Amino acid sequence: MKKGILTFVFGIFIFLALPYFFSASAKTLSYGNAINISQTALADVLEPRELKVEIISRFGATNEDVIETKVDARYGNILSFSEFLPEEYELAFWLINGRVRFLPRDHEFVVTDDMTIEAVFKHETKHVVLFMDSNGSKLDLQYVDRGEDALEPAHPHKPGFEFIGWSGSYENVTEDRVLLAQYEQTNNDTFTLIVEGGHPIDTNGNNGTYLFNAVATVEADLPIEGQHFSHWEINGKVVSKQRVYSFTMLRDVTIKAAYTDEIQTLDLPYVTLSEKYTYIMDGKDTYVGQFYLPENYLLVEYGLLTSYDVSNPVLEQEGVTKYQSHSLYSESNEWIVHFNADTNRIVRAYLVYKDNEELKVVYSDVIDVFAPVIVEVEDTEVIIQVEAGEFDLLEGISVYDDVDDLTIEQIILDIRDKAGNKVEKIDLTFAGEYIVTYTIQDSAGNVTEAIRSIKVYDRYFVDTNKILNGDFLIGNGTPPRLESAYGTEPYWRGWNSNSSSYSGYDVKFEIKNGVFTVVINNFGNYPTGQKTLIQTQLVGLN
Repeated sequence: MKKGILTFVFGIFIFLALPYFFSASAKTLSYGNAINISQTALADVLEPRELKVEIISRFGATNEDVIETKVDARYGNILSFSEFLPEEYELAFWLINGRVRFLPRDHEFVVTDDMTIEAVFKHETKHVVLFMDSNGSKLDLQYVDRGEDALEPAHPHKPGFEFIGWSGSYENVTEDRVLLAQYEQTNNDTFTLIVEGGHPIDTNGNNGTYLFNAVATVEADLPIEGQHFSHWEINGKVVSKQRVYSFTMLRDVTIKAAYTDEIQTLDLPYVTLSEKYTYIMDGKDTYVGQFYLPENYLLVEYGLLTSYDVSNPVLEQEGVTKYQSHSLYSESNEWIVHFNADTNRIVRAYLVYKDNEELKVVYSDVIDVFAPVIVEVEDTEVIIQVEAGEFDLLEGISVYDDVDDLTIEQIILDIRDKAGNKVEKIDLTFAGEYIVTYTIQDSAGNVTEAIRSIKVYDRYFVDTNKILNGDFLIGNGTPPRLESAYGTEPYWRGWNSNSSSYSGYDVKFEIKNGVFTVVINNFGNYPTGQKTLIQTQLVGLN
């Protein structure tokens, strides 16, 4: 069968139909002025560009049951198919880039990218069986003879859930069927919701507990006299400007209602983006976008923008990748996107909508992917101070973050001695060695760690070899001497067992309270009679 032909005449696409043949009998499809395109005015930030749109009419399961054509369009064009669809055939549903949409025949499609629009028609002798995932994506489409069984497709997967079957039977098909994938939740994590300045309207009291992926709805309290509701915020970030607000629970949430003495008069579209979730899918970064669109605006598209080089990515910008979403949770206007884990990816949500005859775009705040910086964390050497107070681990330290106003008081300290034991502080009254880990986290969950070595020396050995627990040199060496290449100050090469060419020696040592003790248990292969147990103590060095 030959494909249909599209001709562009004065901004209107004319579909010229050729004879269409079913396997049983031939029928002719006649189309008039079928695909109407109107050009909208674009906002300054949205430059029109040429796009490809593939249009498919499907009447059955074989290639002969399909009419295909491709047209050129521009961003913001509106496609109308009311006359394109033959009246003698009943429309079952639309497939927009593989997503199922139950839309009327006269629905107007806004072109936002290269796209495939497929009209699926019912068959006069067969039944349409559609297998569909919970996010609206088509899993399989079959035309089945009456009384026959459809073939079950591969089972889909969903994070935190287990596939348990279909919403209906695919056997003994006697009518058109839409079979939705059914899931059972396997993630039984529960999260706590704390509401300040409002209350959940689906539970009693101000606090509630929700299962993973459950939708919470909160309502702000009526303001006191002279005040007006402004917005909801989570971790200081505005998430909604509506008194009644719904969102998905993926973690513990404390949400706060904010009030102002100014009346909020404008009701404008906006879009927000969650922080990065790293625990929902292994090896994946997960983001949840959400938008608000008042009734007098038309939704065009929504999704995420990513970049590695552009700090504030926008549409149509070099170095920016667009991920348009086609799946929306209608109860809360949320959508979810998973990326391979990457700490350097810059992410931002966008929303394109039509305001009268003009296309406009709004963006969320950029998700902060850059970790804070801890400055001046350097290895330090200090001297034993018998009457000393505590060593100030934050002295000279500063922190910087590109978004948050962080302070050194937000740094978490982890102090370990040389054996790895956690201690409360640096002990300045005894020689010792410590590893201190500085940790700070910003509001977006980015974490920075800095590690610092701190050595406390015995005051007797500051100008010599700075003896610490564990310092020991085995082998030929030079004993202490007063004159050296370093001047007339005492010069220390370390303790030596001077084993010459012999081996097998066994030397133990220990330093406590400034006392260095050497125990030679075995001289190795020295001649018999010269093996002697020697213990030497050094108490200070003048």
